[in-house]
Amino acid sequence: MKKFMIRGKRRRNYMPKSLKYGTWYDFVTPFDWQYFKIKKSSRYVSIYDFINNKKPQYTVTKKRFLEEVLPWAKSSPRPAEQEKL
Repeated sequence: MKKFMIRGKRRRNYMPKSLKYGTWYDFVTPFDWQYFKIKKSSRYVSIYDFINNKKPQYTVTKKRFLEEVLPWAKSSPRPAEQEKL
């Protein structure tokens, strides 16, 4: 599976070096848990409240996601566990 490489100066030591396309990730913000999934052909990252939610809570560009959202998070992104229905 292809990976989305995070390049440049990392501000925190626990930030991952790469993220896989098409995989759900979760991270903790100061107020709540957030989920996101990176699409390979898209310029945007959609941030959701729940996995497989139809409406995103936020939609930001990949550049803004790397520069502003991930450093603001209280934990590094990790693959989310999907519950089987």
